[in-house]
Amino acid sequence: MSSKVIVVCGVGGLSRLEPEASTLLRVLHGLRGWDPLDGHQVLEDLANVLDSQAPAEHELDELDRRLRVTVRQLANIALATDQRHQPAAELIERANFLCSEVRPGGYWQAVGRLRRLGWVANALLEQLPKVAAQLEGAA
Repeated sequence: MSSKVIVVCGVGGLSRLEPEASTLLRVLHGLRGWDPLDGHQVLEDLANVLDSQAPAEHELDELDRRLRVTVRQLANIALATDQRHQPAAELIERANFLCSEVRPGGYWQAVGRLRRLGWVANALLEQLPKVAAQLEGAA
């Protein structure tokens, strides 16, 4: 039986990786389920949620679903970029907490939760260039 070998080009040259089959399956599953971050939709959702006019009640479920996905994507990007950046780490922790909460039943409680998700998503968006700049400075 032949083993799979992945050749990775990095700063130090070429490296050979021989990952386990379970690791390859996990990566493949992640790639199949991956949706790219839609920046236009993210900004539109943030405008709908953080505007002084609260979203309509019939929009709450869809906004909640999309914002959860957005917050998780942004947290994953920040986490993959650098875990040591303290403001990003705190936002990631807050994002994980908010995404694990159950949507409240009342309209205003749901709007408040959506706005908290929106604030975290906006703050994560603002942190990403800072984290990238910190990484470039360290390299």
